[in-house]
Amino acid sequence: MRSTKFNIWALGLIVILIFASYQAEAQRDRGNGFGKGYRSGNPRGDGDGPGPISRMGSALDLNDEQKSQIEKIHLDMQKELLPTLNELREKNAKLNTLISENESELKINQLIDEISKLQATVRKGRISNHFKVRELLTDEQKVKFDTFSGNRLNGMGRHSGSMGRYGRGRI
Repeated sequence: MRSTKFNIWALGLIVILIFASYQAEAQRDRGNGFGKGYRSGNPRGDGDGPGPISRMGSALDLNDEQKSQIEKIHLDMQKELLPTLNELREKNAKLNTLISENESELKINQLIDEISKLQATVRKGRISNHFKVRELLTDEQKVKFDTFSGNRLNGMGRHSGSMGRYGRGRI
């Protein structure tokens, strides 16, 4: 009797493990349309490299010189915008605090104006970067690039503050 119960429990456990492993396999990410799996090769999940430049490079068939120039442009932009982005994050946190503490509407509106100026600076920097990258491309690459990055310039990318293709935007 005891042996039969043990065998039934063991069989039930095996069946559960089989179904669990099947479910885990079914939930694995199969890719994002850029050829490789969404999380293959790096923790950022860009598919075939450590960042958006690698993804753009494969989509546009960039040569090594173009990639290095674009990486330099991107790094320069990040260095330039980092203080502004940090200040923007601080002011957004302060705004949330003022709202939660029911501070005066005047103070809140002044802070919103400051945030808007910082957001404009960041957006102008990104647009400038876009045109610097575009200058490095051939005519064929420009057509692909405009298609590739068009949604970002129209506020539909993942770096915008709007709801876009990538879900809730962020600053």
